Amino acid sequence: MLSRGLDNIHFDACDLESAMANVAAQSAAKLREKLGYLDTIVTLSPLLGLLGTVVGMISSFSIMNVKTGQPQAITGGVGEALVATATGLCVAVAALIVHTYYSHWLDSIITGMEECSTVLAEAKRRSDRRETA
Repeated sequence: MLSRGLDNIHFDACDLESAMANVAAQSAAKLREKLGYLDTIVTLSPLLGLLGTVVGMISSFSIMNVKTGQPQAITGGVGEALVATATGLCVAVAALIVHTYYSHWLDSIITGMEECSTVLAEAKRRSDRRETA
């Protein structure tokens, strides 16, 4: 972004700022494009865990119809349901932590880009004022 700004230093300050803002927006979009995958994982993993829970509970109650009087048969399905739920939640928590970390990291990069752009544009404005005076 700064390279583009320095390449276009001959522009007036508004055009220079606009050129750098365009590059910054494109760069920010490229940095954020992969965060969507993490967001999907955060959203999807608890749902998959819930699906595993439902499947486990269904198998537990199906076993009750076939093998009445065998409580051990039911515990397998309940255990499967609990493992599915715990796994989905663990994946969601881990993905949420990574997503949050990268979101804040990208926000700080973008803020730094904006600050650099502002400094360069302000320097250009002062330079233009000195030249016209």
